[in-house]
Amino acid sequence: MGSYPSDFPAPPDQGGPGAGQPVGGFGGNPTAVRDEHRQAVQRIGKAPVLLVHGNGGAADTGRWDMLDLRRMLLGAGYTDELIWAPSYLGTGTLDLFTPHTDNVAELRDFLDIVCTYLDVDVVDVIAHSLGCSLTYAVCRGLERHTAPIDWGQPKKWQRLGTFVALAGAFHGLGSGGLGEWRTGGEFMNELLTETLGDGGENPFGPGKPQTAAPTPHNITYFCGVARGDFIDAQNPGTGLLAGAVNKNYNVGTGLDGHENIKESPLVFADFLPLLNREPPAPAVKLTVDQDSGAYPTPLTVTPAVEPAALAVAVTATADAIRHLLAGRIDATEFVSYSQQFGFFTPFALFLIDGDWVLDPNRPARRLPQPAPADTTDQRAAGRGLPLIRVRAGDPQPGPHPGPITVTIEASELDKPVTVYYTRDGSLPTTGSASFTGHAQFDITNNGNHIIACYTTDRDSHPHYQAFPYTLTGLVVPARPQPRGHRPDR
Repeated sequence: MGSYPSDFPAPPDQGGPGAGQPVGGFGGNPTAVRDEHRQAVQRIGKAPVLLVHGNGGAADTGRWDMLDLRRMLLGAGYTDELIWAPSYLGTGTLDLFTPHTDNVAELRDFLDIVCTYLDVDVVDVIAHSLGCSLTYAVCRGLERHTAPIDWGQPKKWQRLGTFVALAGAFHGLGSGGLGEWRTGGEFMNELLTETLGDGGENPFGPGKPQTAAPTPHNITYFCGVARGDFIDAQNPGTGLLAGAVNKNYNVGTGLDGHENIKESPLVFADFLPLLNREPPAPAVKLTVDQDSGAYPTPLTVTPAVEPAALAVAVTATADAIRHLLAGRIDATEFVSYSQQFGFFTPFALFLIDGDWVLDPNRPARRLPQPAPADTTDQRAAGRGLPLIRVRAGDPQPGPHPGPITVTIEASELDKPVTVYYTRDGSLPTTGSASFTGHAQFDITNNGNHIIACYTTDRDSHPHYQAFPYTLTGLVVPARPQPRGHRPDR
């Protein structure tokens, strides 16, 4: 059974491995009802998101679940009311030969029911693997029965605002592919032959005619390919669409790459700005009284909003490292947030009464206590120590009253490893500064500081670690006074 609100009418599964059962998965806030969901959509002003899993998977269980995407969306300012994910293959059975025609009807019904339940015309879709071409087939109007293949159902292009396709196979899995996956077969030949919206592989895309009423718009397409995963290896480039924002990622090969692309904070950060191109609420005009650019500090910026009766919430979306460097959180809060979201996953903080908080409806931070460092760091094989660590006896991450020097060391099986690092909040890569074995770092100025590190272990698995420090209480020397100066009495 799905985890849905009590009054949400989940459709039945009409074909394939889950046939005859209610569509499972998760969506919405189970403690709220329809009117509360509609109010949340309008209040938050973001297009709802449909997460569509891949073959052999389910929305909420197993290796191919969509829970990491849900977590990253929540960190980016979305709420449960906006996130929906059906399980169209029962508990996750593999459907090799006719996965599109078997499962298209329940996904189409689920899409329409969510839109009706939330009272919206347009949603964003983030799909993975089979979910990519299945979503495309829903928009094309694929019929459920398989012989002959029929595209006569109502088309659903008008439902898509942004379509994010991760590790899809729009062009099949090569001439040796099975069933509907065979490149050159009837299904794959017809999948990308839409004539509406100026056709091509991105109907109604940028620069093309808009979708039909009631909310005419253009669709934004984003395709992320995991180079060398088991999909791309069978038919390189099959996950790309002409006219989309196409990006290739090196996130691993085989099954690992296929999994990692849907769980990568870096991939998420690439497509996050493309979401909500078609928001559910009327457009609001927001202006500020200072043009962008360089100013001497301090600077006060006053926003104005039309209609004037609307409240203005100040938010900042960034990863934990940049929130720290911007002074919105301190070193202790950094540990809690990085455990919750990771080092490089963007999440939103709201400015409430001068304090940056995660939930504007709960002004107190109420952060969980950080776990001890040795339970969260990645282990060095065979040693029980973090692969990258601050040397014992040196000042450990956190607040300190004065200038400090710390030594960061890295080894695996007692052998030194090479570490790449940054100090400006950027993601460390093999092009960053580096050291092998250990290096000393001087931290001398008041404020927040971060040392972000990256290495790989002997199995080529990536390891990231970040060390936050906050220096307080440094005394700034008084400026020398001219000879003969007497202080005021």
